Amino acid sequence: EGDPTGALALCDALLADRPSDAYALINRGLALLALDQATEARRSFNRTINEDPTLSTAWDGLGKAFFDLGDPAKAADAFRSAANLMTDPAQPLYHRGMALLAQGRFAEGWAEYDHRVAMPSLKLRRYDAPRWTGDALNGHRLLVTAEQGYGDMIQFLRLLPLAARTGPVLFEAPAELLPIVAPHADGVTLRATEDGMTPADAFDCQIHLMSLPGALGIAEDSIPNAVPYIAAPADRMAFWRDALPGDGRKIGICWAGRATHPQDMQRSMNSRHLLPLTGIDGLRLFSLQKNIEKFPLDPTLRNHLADDFSRIPENFSE
Repeated sequence: EGDPTGALALCDALLADRPSDAYALINRGLALLALDQATEARRSFNRTINEDPTLSTAWDGLGKAFFDLGDPAKAADAFRSAANLMTDPAQPLYHRGMALLAQGRFAEGWAEYDHRVAMPSLKLRRYDAPRWTGDALNGHRLLVTAEQGYGDMIQFLRLLPLAARTGPVLFEAPAELLPIVAPHADGVTLRATEDGMTPADAFDCQIHLMSLPGALGIAEDSIPNAVPYIAAPADRMAFWRDALPGDGRKIGICWAGRATHPQDMQRSMNSRHLLPLTGIDGLRLFSLQKNIEKFPLDPTLRNHLADDFSRIPENFSE
């Protein structure tokens, strides 16, 4: 129910009576990870493994703890141990992929990261067409499917032009993301995911957006770095240029992402932490935070804003 503090208390109560209960220790570790207490979580998972080294969930949790502690090498080893104990190892191999990528081990990392496609929890779109392996399309049509959060989508959009060099590409993504893709989507046909699944006769092979680096053989020295690779539509830029007149550097601020993200505690913050920005001369701050009801604006910060656009309708500039 999203209450790791309550879960932790229950686990501690059970462990007071049964100090070696493996599942209480595992759940205690997971609760601590949710509370951003990775060091203590690691101790719980290690205690479990010392009692029973065959519990894959303990190894997977230990990998997450090491990853949060900034030790991706030990995380990768723990995730491999978890995978070796599972009949369906997609999740720890997916996690191991992230740990390998964090070490700069790109070829191995992208291969392991592809295991996410088999995880129902990520709710990725699935098509029966062959998976593209990066070869020239030779007249065939490629479908690229956006996935996961908007930050992931925006980060990986830079790879679309590379895919389009091999042949015609159809890219499906949420409709509200397409306007920032369009200015840099030469050779790419855009389709909104809200329009339903893409008809099977519209493409010959397919790949998920975040699998493009592996298929294209992207390494540390070949990450596309031509910027900008996205842009706002010209009419919207013109509208906001007129709507936000005046001197000073205009800065839009946000302080939280989707509350449903499993690691939201590690990426969202209280808006009061942005207060030091108000002491910098020449800045004009504008709130762009979505879901303001869930992520309230600090009253002192509000007094320093040039304007608050948190509640404007999506079509405000149209």
